[in-house]
Amino acid sequence: MTTPQQQTRQKAAAFILIAGMFLCGCRSICDYRRPPSTYSAAEITDNWIGFETSGIDLYRLELRADKTGVLTVVYTIAPTKTTEQKTLRYSISRWNIGSDNVLTCRFRQPDIHAPSTMRCQVTAKRMAASLTNGYGYLGWERNIIFLRENDVDEKLKASRQ
Repeated sequence: MTTPQQQTRQKAAAFILIAGMFLCGCRSICDYRRPPSTYSAAEITDNWIGFETSGIDLYRLELRADKTGVLTVVYTIAPTKTTEQKTLRYSISRWNIGSDNVLTCRFRQPDIHAPSTMRCQVTAKRMAASLTNGYGYLGWERNIIFLRENDVDEKLKASRQ
């Protein structure tokens, strides 16, 4: 027979064990993670260089403090003996950084072939972007990785030394 003190200890141990299992189990079941820090508009305002994930086009993204900007695209017409390149510039009418660190850019669209929206997952030094024009069967999407222009310049300078 157990004494009242032993019963109290057994109940306390069982409670601690069950509480611990609940807390650990709930955390893994719910996949609890600390929310990422949100970048401010000032931290995103910069010039960015972008490269397509499957292509040879080059992008330069200028995000201004007034939440407007410009996306410049240098693209190759067709692989021929002399590779011809064209440059296009698209005005960003408004950009915004959300609490989930997603940057959304809206473009002034001069025609149906121009981009309408770009969504970027932002980290401190890079952005993974999806650029779309959203016109049904005429629509297209480009996946671009952007790096801060200053970081690219520094790496290129360091590689020359």
